[in-house]
Amino acid sequence: MSARLSFPLALGALGAGTALALAGACGLPGGSSGATFSHASKFVVTGSHQALACADCHDPAKPSFALADGGVDCLHCHAQADVTPMHAGVGGFGYDDASCIGCHKDGKTPQFDHTFFPIAAGAPHQNLACADCHGATRAVADLQCITCHTHDPTTTNAAHTGVTGYSYDSPSCYGCHKDGRGGLPSNHDAELFPVTGTPHAAIACSQCHGATKALADLQCLGCHAKTDMATTHAAVPGSATGRLSNKTFANYQYVLAACMACHADGGYHLSQHPSASGTSMVSDHHRPFCLACHQTMRPASGVKPWGQDFKTFTCLDCHTNNSGGGGG
Repeated sequence: MSARLSFPLALGALGAGTALALAGACGLPGGSSGATFSHASKFVVTGSHQALACADCHDPAKPSFALADGGVDCLHCHAQADVTPMHAGVGGFGYDDASCIGCHKDGKTPQFDHTFFPIAAGAPHQNLACADCHGATRAVADLQCITCHTHDPTTTNAAHTGVTGYSYDSPSCYGCHKDGRGGLPSNHDAELFPVTGTPHAAIACSQCHGATKALADLQCLGCHAKTDMATTHAAVPGSATGRLSNKTFANYQYVLAACMACHADGGYHLSQHPSASGTSMVSDHHRPFCLACHQTMRPASGVKPWGQDFKTFTCLDCHTNNSGGGGG
């Protein structure tokens, strides 16, 4: 370290975003007077690093100053005896310059975006060290859920009877328990299908789901028999043809996609239609042409994209002016 050339420029002069003419700023051998460099693109100089000279972090014998070229030296100041204990429990920690820069790009303790799994105050996992949950990497496949939880496979298997696709391994745990709690996945009611407080609450997962949790693998028709559904939907015609456009639209169909399109938010009855009271919306004149009036699916980037968007509608296949109000 003592053999380094002296170039005393303080890093405080390299404020975030400052572009330096390397040779002109530091007088470095081999520097190119036309080259510029934004220090913040590699490391944001803040806090205690602002008072340091360039040579405290860079070896001028490495003209590129590149990390890969050995031109960055964090370990010159940060001794292993001090640093290693501070990172106890940090999966993937390594005492090397690349690891330092990788996690501490502004020289501060990193604030990880861990919103994908709650570890903040009040969460069951708030006091755990990183290595309690993570292996050598932070990949889902490398999670360590089952090494910490005291339940054994026999107990856990019994608790998941009827849960299709269940397996006693960490990725499977995380796949269903993204909030770190047991029971129904936290997003099932709002983002998938309402179960809590509905007739479906007492049904095992496998009664609705096949071998996978994919939409196409749902088993609605296994419980809702065709004859029963025909009676329930007697007022809903199978198709409708626009008086003006002469377009024919599929309406009620005994197929899974139609079930999910109309019932993405659970049960829906004509009496719930906002235009049903005091109008002819459910009269013989209109009949419930649900999908003929509500032709648009929900946005593909939104919640429940397989569901019909009952907030939008068109009347123009039968009428010259849109009128009335959307449902849902």
